Amino acid sequence: MQIRTRLTLQFIVLVAGILLLSLCFIYWKFRQITEGEFYDSLRSKALMTAEMVLNEEDKVKPLESVEDPKRATSESLPFRENIVIYNAALQKVFAFNRAAEPLRKDLLSTLATGGEHRFRNGDFYALGLRHQSHSGKQYFIVAESKFNSEELNNLRNILIVTFFLGIGIVAAGGWLHTGQAMSPVARIVNQVDGIRPSDLSARLNVSNSHDEISRLVITFNRLLDRIQFAFKMQKSFISNVSHELKNPVSYTHLT
Repeated sequence: MQIRTRLTLQFIVLVAGILLLSLCFIYWKFRQITEGEFYDSLRSKALMTAEMVLNEEDKVKPLESVEDPKRATSESLPFRENIVIYNAALQKVFAFNRAAEPLRKDLLSTLATGGEHRFRNGDFYALGLRHQSHSGKQYFIVAESKFNSEELNNLRNILIVTFFLGIGIVAAGGWLHTGQAMSPVARIVNQVDGIRPSDLSARLNVSNSHDEISRLVITFNRLLDRIQFAFKMQKSFISNVSHELKNPVSYTHLT
C-alpha cells in the first residue's frame, strides 16, 4: 500500500471516530432533553387527570375487571397513551384504557415507596408518582405513552447524513492533502531516477523549507559526493596501476 493511501485511510479513521463521537453525544444530549420534556408532559397530564377524577372522591371506587368480550375487544384497541390511578391499596380506581395490561406487582410495590419513578412498561415509557387528594388520601398515578419524537427522528436522520457527507469530504480532502504532502518525495524520486552513472556530478535540488525533506536531500547529495569521490579515487588508482604496468612492459620490449 502506498504511503499516500495509508495516510489518507488513517486520517479518515481518525476524523470519522471524532465525528462519530461528537454526533452521538449530540444525539444523546438531545434525546435526554426530549425525554425530559416528554416526562414533563406525562406528569402534567397525570396530575390534571387526577385532579379531575378525584374532584368527586366519594364516587371513586375500585374498577371491575372487563368481562364482556365485546367490551374487552372495543377497549383493547391500539392506543398510544394511558393514565391509571391506584388507591392506597394499589387497586385500580381509574384508567383511560381499562383493558390495558396491568402493571407488574414489583412495579406497583415500587410506586408505594414514594417519589417519582420512570420505567418502561412494554413498548411504553411510564411515569409513576404519588398524589395526595384534598381529603388527604394517598393515590398512585401511572401515566404511560409511546415515545416517538418526530424531532428526534429527524435529528437522527440529519446526523446520519452529516456523518457520511463529512466522511466523503474528509476522504477527498485527505487525499488531496496527502498528495500535496507527498509531492516533494515524488519529485525527489524522479530526480534520483534521472541520475546516470555517466554523470555523477548531478545533484538533487535543495529547497529552502528546512524541513525533513530538505535534510533528506542534503544527506543524499552528500552520499553522491562520497560516491563521486570514490569513483574518482578508483579511476585514479586504475590509471596509476595501468601506467606502472605499461612501463616494465615497455622496458622489457626495448631491451
